[in-house]
Amino acid sequence: MKKIILFFIVIVLSITSVFAKINWVTDMQMAKAMALAENKLLVIDFWAIWCGPCSKMDSEFWSTDKVKDFENNMIFLKVDIDTETQLAQKYGVRGIPYVVVADVAENKIWENVGYNGPSSFSEIFNSIPANVESVNKVASPFLKDTDSDVDYINMGKAYTDLAQDIENSELKSKFFNMSNRMYKKARKGDYSDEAELRILLNKAYRGHTKKLMKKVNKIKVTPENKELRNFVINYIQNN
Repeated sequence: MKKIILFFIVIVLSITSVFAKINWVTDMQMAKAMALAENKLLVIDFWAIWCGPCSKMDSEFWSTDKVKDFENNMIFLKVDIDTETQLAQKYGVRGIPYVVVADVAENKIWENVGYNGPSSFSEIFNSIPANVESVNKVASPFLKDTDSDVDYINMGKAYTDLAQDIENSELKSKFFNMSNRMYKKARKGDYSDEAELRILLNKAYRGHTKKLMKKVNKIKVTPENKELRNFVINYIQNN
C-alpha cells in the first residue's frame, strides 16, 4: 500500500513539475519573431550543463508556478554558452547564470550575473510591461541595420513612455537609461537639440529638476524645437 501511495506521489510531483516549467525557446531568431508578433520583451538565460548555480536556479526559480505566469508578458530564451558561443560573446557573457532582459532589437535593458535566490528576479519580472508595442513599432530599422538619428529619437520616446508606467524603481531606471542611450546616439546628428531636450525631460520625469532650467535655456530656440522646448520648460516649472 505504501509503495502505491509513493508511486502516485511521484506521478503527481512529476506532472506538477512539467506544467510548472515555462516554454523555453532555444533559437534567437525564433524568439525575436515571437517577441515581435506578441509585443513582448525577451528574457535570455545564458547557462551551461556543468553550471551548479544554473541548476539551482532552474529548480528554485525557473520551474516554479510563479515564473510560468510570467510567460504572459515575456518570451523566454535559453542559451547554452558551450554551443552558442557567438551569441554568448555578443552579449559579453563573463559568468553564468547570466540573465538578460532585452527588446526585439537585442538592446539590453536589464542584466544579472549569478544567482542569489528568486526574490530579485521576481521583483523585476513582475514589473516588466505586458505590452511593448510602442517599442516594436519603431524597431524595424534596427532589425534591418538601417537605423538613423530619427529612429533613435523614436526608440527613445518609446522607452520614455514605458518607463513612466513602471513601478519598480530599478527597472524604471533601466528603461529611462535605455531611452537616454538612444537620445545620445541621435545627439551627434541633425536631431541634437531635440535629443538634448528629451534627455533633460527624462531627468525631469525622474524628479531631477535642479539646474535643469539653465540647461534648457542654453539650447537655442528654433522652429523645429520650440514646441518641445516649451513643453520641457512648463514641466520643470510645474513639478
